[in-house]
Amino acid sequence: MVVNQSSSGGTYELLMTGGTASISDGFDPRLETASVSCDGTGIMVSLNKKIMCGSVAADGSDFLLSNGAIISSARPANCNSTFGTDSIFLTLAQPLSNGNYNLQMVVGTDANSLVDVCTRAVATGQTISFSV
Repeated sequence: MVVNQSSSGGTYELLMTGGTASISDGFDPRLETASVSCDGTGIMVSLNKKIMCGSVAADGSDFLLSNGAIISSARPANCNSTFGTDSIFLTLAQPLSNGNYNLQMVVGTDANSLVDVCTRAVATGQTISFSV
C-alpha cells in the first residue's frame, strides 16, 4: 500500500509487471480482547489489526452482548490515522453485573461488519468471552 500522509499532497505511480506477488496483508481482522471499565458501563474492545473507523456503527449494532445486556453506542478510539483504529469503546445502557459474558460480531445497522483498509471484514459470528 502506498499512502501519502503529507499536507502538501503529491502523486505516486506504482508500476508492477509480471510475477505472482500479492501486495495485500495476509490476515483478516478479528477480536482480540474485551476489557470492562471499572464502573461496568463500558467495554474496550481490541482487535488484532486496524479497522476503518467509518465501518463502526455508532449505535453499537455491530456487536451483540450476551445475558440481555444492551449496547447503546460504539466509538472507535484514536481515528487520526489513515489506517483506522484497533480499539473500539462500547457504552452500555446500564452497568454489567458480575458474571461471564460473550461479545459477538454481527452485521450492524450500517449494513456491514467492521472492515480493514483492504475491506476484509471481522467475521460475523465471531465471539470473545470476558468476565466482570
